[in-house]
Amino acid sequence: MNLSQGMPYEKKNIENEINNLKNKLPYFKKITWQSERSDEGLNILYIDIEEGNLVKFDAGGLGEFNRVHGLQLGMRSELGSGYWGSKSYFSFEYGFSSEIWNYQFGLEQSLFKEHKSTFGAEIHRLTDTNDREIISNAENFIAEAILGEAYRDYYQREGYELRFNQNIFPFISAGIKYRDDEYTSLEKTNDWSLLNRSYRDENYDEEKYKRDNPPIDDGRMKSVIGELIIDTRNPKVDLPISGFMNTFSIERAGRELGGDFDFTIYQANIKSYNRISENQFIFLRIKTAVSDRQLPLQRKFYLGGIGTLRGYPFKEFEGDKMALINAEYWLTVSHGKGIGMSFFTDSGYAWRYGEEMLIADLKTDVGFGIGIGSLSSGGLLFNVAWPIEEGKVEPIFSLRLARMF
Repeated sequence: MNLSQGMPYEKKNIENEINNLKNKLPYFKKITWQSERSDEGLNILYIDIEEGNLVKFDAGGLGEFNRVHGLQLGMRSELGSGYWGSKSYFSFEYGFSSEIWNYQFGLEQSLFKEHKSTFGAEIHRLTDTNDREIISNAENFIAEAILGEAYRDYYQREGYELRFNQNIFPFISAGIKYRDDEYTSLEKTNDWSLLNRSYRDENYDEEKYKRDNPPIDDGRMKSVIGELIIDTRNPKVDLPISGFMNTFSIERAGRELGGDFDFTIYQANIKSYNRISENQFIFLRIKTAVSDRQLPLQRKFYLGGIGTLRGYPFKEFEGDKMALINAEYWLTVSHGKGIGMSFFTDSGYAWRYGEEMLIADLKTDVGFGIGIGSLSSGGLLFNVAWPIEEGKVEPIFSLRLARMF
């Protein structure tokens, strides 16, 4: 650690050095520190280190519920060593309505402590979705199993992945993946929910339950994905309140790689978290994506509803390109905890390849939210949003367990 006798006593510097130590020497189980004042008025720093096991084994159950598999149960296990930098993992799940088995088996090996290099390989048969960012696993379970609503769309992919990741600096990493997968559409097999909420579709004279799972373009996809991550979140959790998390990626499929799909996608996902006082916060997200041609259905972009444009119907806008801006101002009563109120605006649009997007095409909404809990760990959040568009005045309400980003 870069700490020496005579240095100025600053808690932030001590915490940073201990976090660096944890990253470089992950086999320590616990690292704590405290300071005492000497008779001469100097600060004396005590650091307690508890060593952990060189090899760790972890196992547990898996459980999900959605409209393509119904109840899905399985097991997972992981064997790893922070000392040697190696990890292996295995999982399997079974869908009782779909009668489909999924599995995942992978190996990883890391080299170096200062600037870690990680190599990995995986074989899998997965039920995947592009909607993990718009709704959390907990919220999706409640929506599907209790409320009878469906916000994630699913597809099956089976194949393998090779990957490499390089930590350039403590807050910057870069990685590359090669994927070879067979993509298959999945149908809805289960409409059950605890409340069994049905509604009458205005276009059909019949009762429906959850919306259908949309089909994809079936086929084999071979792609290379390059990614750069700049992460200064503090703390590094899913719902930070300071720092930023920026992800830039390029996915190139087909051409010299082979497969049934040819495209290139460029994406940027920029998130900024700002604490402007003890009880005031400003969060900003900018997402953009462009492609060099028309995309297969499983790679298209959708905007509207929870997670994107809160004042518009769910996934109302579809395209091969996308732009989105979300801004939130939060005022809380107790350092980001307890009761809080937010004011937000969303603006964005999705359009097809070959079309041009004008500023006038942007769809914008404004709204407010009232939350109970913690900004960094979640709670209960009620949102209401209005679209700023002629002819659309009806508000859209949503209930969430956490902030949108």
